[in-house]
Amino acid sequence: VPVRIAAPLVGDGLAPAPPAATADHWQVVDVDLRVARLDLLGQGGTAEVRTLAAASAWAEEQGRTLLMATNAGIFEPDYAPTGLFIARFQTEAPLNTSSGRGNFFLQPNGVFAVDGDGRARVLTTEKHAGRAIDGGVALATQSGPVLLDEGLVHPRFQAGSTNLRVRSGVGVSRSDPHLVRFAISTEPVRLYDMATFFRDELGCDEALYLDGVISGMVGPDVPTTVWAPGPFAGVLVVTTGR
Repeated sequence: VPVRIAAPLVGDGLAPAPPAATADHWQVVDVDLRVARLDLLGQGGTAEVRTLAAASAWAEEQGRTLLMATNAGIFEPDYAPTGLFIARFQTEAPLNTSSGRGNFFLQPNGVFAVDGDGRARVLTTEKHAGRAIDGGVALATQSGPVLLDEGLVHPRFQAGSTNLRVRSGVGVSRSDPHLVRFAISTEPVRLYDMATFFRDELGCDEALYLDGVISGMVGPDVPTTVWAPGPFAGVLVVTTGR
């Protein structure tokens, strides 16, 4: 099955979520990169594909079936990616190792990347910068903060935080690097709760925050409440077949 859409995700040996991060707060899409295709659009030759509607039209033009589309990482007001953006092995924006204000720069931040064999990772920016990836990087989006690094929640997150926002993110299954889990909250949540949801209920040790209230998700089986339709600097698009 290339894509599994569920809210909540239970079973499969995954531990139940803590009460503050119940699956009722999330729309989750599982993507098996062995059988589904994941593209990152919105820069270079696909600069016109920056909304969820445009992503749906692009899939149809390609003769493919859209399974899911969602926003990629944080971007600038002119729709330039704030950090690394790689699509089809082509680097459209470089790795950003600078400091600054806002979620992107809440260290450690990180990179969601997929290699040429469809294996995904979420690494901190520092780790990604120092690591050679076999087969090259087919796709990458940089954002921040990292939610989980080697199973550890970001050190700045607080369980009792009053900062509640709609949030979206991506994680990689701890048992299978080809299994990617996208999640968008269906109501405002804490970053701490988002991180523990990915770890305790979705079975991820690596996860990255993608964006906040401007996030959106669409797909044939995704509920119509997608929050924001775009435009974004990048759109992650899942279609049938590799």
